[in-house]
Amino acid sequence: MQDIFRLLVEVGLIDVILPFVLVFTITYGILQKTKVLGTNRANAMVAFVLGFFTVLTANLLNIINILLFYFVILLVIGLMLALVFGMTGAGRNKLTWIILLGFAALFVFLALERLGILTKNQFWTFAIAAVIIGVIVAAIARHYKEEKKGGKPAKSEKTVSAEGHQEI
Repeated sequence: MQDIFRLLVEVGLIDVILPFVLVFTITYGILQKTKVLGTNRANAMVAFVLGFFTVLTANLLNIINILLFYFVILLVIGLMLALVFGMTGAGRNKLTWIILLGFAALFVFLALERLGILTKNQFWTFAIAAVIIGVIVAAIARHYKEEKKGGKPAKSEKTVSAEGHQEI
């Protein structure tokens, strides 16, 4: 069994064929969904060319292989969390989504660090900035949500000002 895997690695399954299939499939799917080019043949040709160019670029293949490693781990952890949430009856509440997005962000940062794009200091800077921005966005969203609920009086209601004048 190990000989078969070694043979597949030597043939280039991991380094060439799988990245080509991945890029081809994602590109073809996006082109089919958006219908930018119209015909199936044009979509397939563009997807094939992009997949082929990806294989020709060795640096891009290394990036894809590293990102795929983290994506697979994230996918497995996400499925395990979904099973745990489903068995405990947690459902689709905000806390569940926050936990899943937190894991996704952590894996993206780890992948970027592994690629050499981020250092540990930059990682913590981005993490703290992301938390601060998230808190600010959540506060603004909550403010506007409360404003819509308890906002201005309806048109048919009459209010009385401090001087006793009736306003409509």
